[in-house]
Amino acid sequence: MKTFEFDYAGVKTVCLAKSEMQDGHYYHGDCRNAILDLARWDVANEEFVYIRQKFGSLFTEPIKHPEDEGHYDVFSVQYEVKEPPFIIPLGYEKLDRDAVRKVMKNG
Repeated sequence: MKTFEFDYAGVKTVCLAKSEMQDGHYYHGDCRNAILDLARWDVANEEFVYIRQKFGSLFTEPIKHPEDEGHYDVFSVQYEVKEPPFIIPLGYEKLDRDAVRKVMKNG
């Protein structure tokens, strides 16, 4: 499996390479705002989509792979998640906020 090395907030970090990402698949990794460190790869836009909570609201937000972003926050991919605890919508799929809150509550 190919990896990518980069500087993440002053720390030398290794993650899965962008070429390893598969459309619609879920990944565990590090991101400042991702709930449960989970994101879903969207090949059409070449970015991850994750769920964020801000001021009590849950919503999806895109974030780049470290190979595409050298300044702002990125999703540092560690491994694929075969059975995600909730669905992260791509495009016009609906976000099931109750399912996400249930997982957040149960940890």
